[in-house]
Amino acid sequence: MRLDAAAMSVVIQQMTDRGVPADDYMTMWTIAAKLPEDLRKSLARFSVKMGDSLTHEMVLDRISRDIETLAMEQIYTSQVNHHPLNELPTSYASVNFANANSNSSSVPPNTAQNRTSQTQNTHNSLAYIPSQHPTEYIDPITKAKLEGYYAPGPKGVHLKVIPRSFPYTKEEDTKCRACDGKHNEIRCALSSAEFRSQCKQRNICPNCARKHDITKCRSQYRCGYCDGLHHMGGCPLKEHYRNKKNYPAEAKPIETFFRSNNFNKSK
Repeated sequence: MRLDAAAMSVVIQQMTDRGVPADDYMTMWTIAAKLPEDLRKSLARFSVKMGDSLTHEMVLDRISRDIETLAMEQIYTSQVNHHPLNELPTSYASVNFANANSNSSSVPPNTAQNRTSQTQNTHNSLAYIPSQHPTEYIDPITKAKLEGYYAPGPKGVHLKVIPRSFPYTKEEDTKCRACDGKHNEIRCALSSAEFRSQCKQRNICPNCARKHDITKCRSQYRCGYCDGLHHMGGCPLKEHYRNKKNYPAEAKPIETFFRSNNFNKSK
């Protein structure tokens, strides 16, 4: 739908250049006829509210906002919590109850040896356990069926990461594994669909963008756009947040330059 809205915008600009009035109702009806029923109803209510002041640009802006709202609604409603908020999952509670009541001679919890062991277990644990994730995820925008690990996580956008997710104005001292460009993968100019495709073609992990299968990934990386178990480059929400109109107001300004690792040495 986003692509359709963009195409409509181009057509309307061409019509404006040819002298078609900005409030031509026939054009608006033609646009409305191409929309799903829910969006047509929303546009109808908006048209009544605006009355004679309605223009093509206002119609397109309303459609774009409705599309973004619909997408976010589907994302939030897809996050099903299978357990009451004040309860632990049965498996988790059972394991910890058993550990607490174990009579085995385990290492005391606060010893240096045990802390080291816990750190190693965290580092060595696999990032992706198929049984703990849905088998597939439906992109609410494109309706494409994706692997389950492309579903968004519980924490949403990472405000400290997203300012660094836009392409820089200069090349970086690194090479993107998805497109071979001189930039970090989170700033790759490929679309999310293209990035996912390149991950498959190049046998790149869709979570950390390294050369291994996701079932062997041990990275603690989480997507900066949605906190999901996948790389930002392939996140279905990439296009949403790359659109500066949707940039979180509470985030820091977008970074546009890269300081080389040799920046300080050159002085």
